[in-house]
Amino acid sequence: KSAGSVRVIALSKYADGFVASIIGRFVRDNPGILVELESSATAGVIEGIISQSFDVGIASATISDPLIVTEPLFETSAILALPANDPLARNAVVPLAALNGLRMVVLPENSEYGTVIRRGLRQAKVAPEVAGIARTHASLCRMVQAGAGLALVDQTTAADFPAENEQEDAIVFRPTEPPITRTVAAILNARVGQSIATKSFLDALKQGVEETTS
Repeated sequence: KSAGSVRVIALSKYADGFVASIIGRFVRDNPGILVELESSATAGVIEGIISQSFDVGIASATISDPLIVTEPLFETSAILALPANDPLARNAVVPLAALNGLRMVVLPENSEYGTVIRRGLRQAKVAPEVAGIARTHASLCRMVQAGAGLALVDQTTAADFPAENEQEDAIVFRPTEPPITRTVAAILNARVGQSIATKSFLDALKQGVEETTS
């Protein structure tokens, strides 16, 4: 077995989810390799890779920097989180146009994913009434549960909020039309050669993502 270490920095919502699971399996199968996992916002992931504090980053593939190489992992969509008793919940797919003027809680403007979602809404000529702002997708879902409004969150968030329709504060998730998508990638430093341990982890990451998203 290879020996060594791999330092990974991922967007918080992925670090707390599928990335931690993939790292757990990798550590189990590679007892000679130590893996460190850190979570951050997009800017922190980029800085961590450029400064060589980390070997592998996991963030949006839209990053444009000569020091960064991106290897696409998967495409993800924003989905609508809404109370189970909301009239829009009857739709299997919610038209983005139906959100115009509705109360919504949103990601902050300096959030990379928030920017992607705002662009999607603008293209659909949708202007919601912003009732609240939160940094994480899980926080937005809690706000929806508490009755603050609707939210657009990453589709991977739904797994953390199983629908229990007998509960008063149950929330459900619906895809939108048109969809708002982004590509998530492995982020690497273009000037640093990858160690055997890092290459092994990248292979496991790609395989794990394939199994998770297929």
